[in-house]
Amino acid sequence: MKQKKRNYFYGRTVSDETKKKEHRGEGTGAEYRPWIRAQEFNSNQGGATVIIDPYNKRDVHLLSIGEVMAWHILRYDPSVTDIREQFPLDIAVTKKICEEYAIDHPKKNSTKGYQDAVMTSDLLVDFKDGSEKVYSVKFDSSYLFDESARKNLFIEKMYWNQKGIEFIIITREDLEPMRIFVANLRNAFYIADKEQVHDLYSFVQYKIAHHMIEVDLMKDILDLDKIIANNPSLKNEYDDFLKEMNSNGSFND
Repeated sequence: MKQKKRNYFYGRTVSDETKKKEHRGEGTGAEYRPWIRAQEFNSNQGGATVIIDPYNKRDVHLLSIGEVMAWHILRYDPSVTDIREQFPLDIAVTKKICEEYAIDHPKKNSTKGYQDAVMTSDLLVDFKDGSEKVYSVKFDSSYLFDESARKNLFIEKMYWNQKGIEFIIITREDLEPMRIFVANLRNAFYIADKEQVHDLYSFVQYKIAHHMIEVDLMKDILDLDKIIANNPSLKNEYDDFLKEMNSNGSFND
């Protein structure tokens, strides 16, 4: 089963009241629902994409190519337990920050006119040690020189700093050197369930997705034939895997 991947070039307006009724921004893991969904994101640059988290099988809504890249890199980190994308910030807190620093709160145009907008953070990441970090992914470094963008980032940074959570800005320039790594992860993530393994090649992908084999994912695009040739024991491991799955009834009709 392959990951879902769709590009959207239109925005579908959904009210904050509806989002609250749908419990967006609540839950963790497979139960989390992002505040903004890909099909609601209006961008002439495209890049809004829905993929499937290989570990908890939840639809993940990412709004740019940069977010897609950052998400894959972070999700493969064995110290990461969960990532919540498009996470909403408490509007009462962001308004208080704006009042304290005498800056205008971000607005949105609605059927009721211009109103204060619920701000979101791109990626809220949970780690095994109980800590959290927030990553803001921007198209490129020029974004950081835009006055409005800098204001919004300041509000976001102050919001998370008040909670004792580190706020990190990532740009596409930071991510470009990781293109091969991300391409390899997207390949491996297609086979993250035992039930998806159907041959020796998918077995290798499964092992990569779960850190069960040492492979250099940074240098070259994955060559599964080469990996198999350099690891003769994989064939025996795959045979043992098939026996285990058959004994558990996983491959039975």
